[in-house]
Amino acid sequence: DIDYDKSNIFKYLNMKGKLYFNLSKVKYTLENIFTTKKLNSKVRSYNYHYQSLKENNIRDIKIIVDEGTASSSTMCITILEKQFENIKIIGTRPAGGYNGNNGGAFPTITLPETKIEIRIPLYRIVLDRNSSQREGIVPDVKLEPNISSVLNREDNVLRSTINMY
Repeated sequence: DIDYDKSNIFKYLNMKGKLYFNLSKVKYTLENIFTTKKLNSKVRSYNYHYQSLKENNIRDIKIIVDEGTASSSTMCITILEKQFENIKIIGTRPAGGYNGNNGGAFPTITLPETKIEIRIPLYRIVLDRNSSQREGIVPDVKLEPNISSVLNREDNVLRSTINMY
């Protein structure tokens, strides 16, 4: 689902921001006109069909995540978690949300008083609207980098993961 519930910011968008906002609406409505349905005035639902593997010989999937794992990566992990039971997520908590944040439109908003320009996500992508998960992906095995590892240009999270499995 794509939630456009940030329409109250439209008045603060500068000209480029208004252009991006309108182009993103065109992209996500016209481009996918046959795979979408409107749930209400602010939410549009898209159906994508994934063909599952005919023979799933995959025994274990290990995914290493850290603060550099952003929205598109966490969305990929979310999809994999739905498809496979044998996934272990290892590392530190990712920066991206469980359901993702934005489909690619970051319009510029000019704040009215200070005239400072900021860029924010225009809408939120929700992979599973029935999910109770409201925070980012929580690793099954939490491993934190340590100072000596960073100073010695080593990756102790990767090394620990290799040693565990």
